[in-house]
Amino acid sequence: LDIGCGPGDFLLQAENHGFQIQHYTGIDVSSELIQFASNRSYNTDKVNFKVQSFTDPIMNEPFELVTSIGVIQKCGIDLDTAISRLGELVKPDGKLLITTKNLDWEAFDEPSCTPYPGHHWFRVAQIKRAFSKSGLSILSLTGFEPRQGIFLPPAKAHSIMVLATKDDI
Repeated sequence: LDIGCGPGDFLLQAENHGFQIQHYTGIDVSSELIQFASNRSYNTDKVNFKVQSFTDPIMNEPFELVTSIGVIQKCGIDLDTAISRLGELVKPDGKLLITTKNLDWEAFDEPSCTPYPGHHWFRVAQIKRAFSKSGLSILSLTGFEPRQGIFLPPAKAHSIMVLATKDDI
């Protein structure tokens, strides 16, 4: 499940990097982006794009892998509620991959640098707490610079990438 799939770029990148995907579901709140994504060609046989929010029931949930790239900081839902819902969408022993904005970025120590007000920004401790409360175990938490495609210590990056697994209950 790719939440906030936009034009379908995540699926194309996964396929271009050799990943064999048996079934892909992409959701987005933008009908224009879903229309664009639906008209692209993919190697995966079972591709389903749908206009909807991740807070609504999603056909075939839960999933083995859920991605949410750059969605949490823009969705207007508080962090605990968003991570809790994402946790519901992941099968036991499944994986969740998210990126979001990092309020612990050291650049914010400079008075001339302030967080962009159009996003929600989160501290690493808040992220860790939300994952723990939702039954998700963090496998990796790192700083991430999406434009450069590089990983850094969290304090050195404005974005955080988290890979977690859902605890088998």
